[in-house]
Amino acid sequence: MTILAWFRRRARAVVSIAVVVLVVLSGITLLWYGVTFHSFAFWSVPSRISYCHRDYQTAGSRLTGAQFDEAHLSSIGRLVPVLGWPLSATLASPELRADGVPCAMVLYLREGPNLYVAYGLLGGP
Repeated sequence: MTILAWFRRRARAVVSIAVVVLVVLSGITLLWYGVTFHSFAFWSVPSRISYCHRDYQTAGSRLTGAQFDEAHLSSIGRLVPVLGWPLSATLASPELRADGVPCAMVLYLREGPNLYVAYGLLGGP
């Protein structure tokens, strides 16, 4: 048996296993996204997000880039590191957060170059 014949027999098995692993990992990732953001539509901004152990939901209101700049919001990170949606908010001071005040009442998710989606806090403080 030559090395080339051995490789051909093994290559089919390796490719088959790689395809199965890729499909399983894709399914697990899609399931995680659906459970985390209450939607499987990973190509659009989610209707609900979690931050600071609280849930936020959008009512559809949006800010333009100029309105966003006037609001003096702080960047607080990215919603999904892979997709890169930046989150911004007006944060409570560390003293207020220590007293139980939520981190933010409204979050803003950057949807486009000059468009930000507002997310309001679900429930009470």
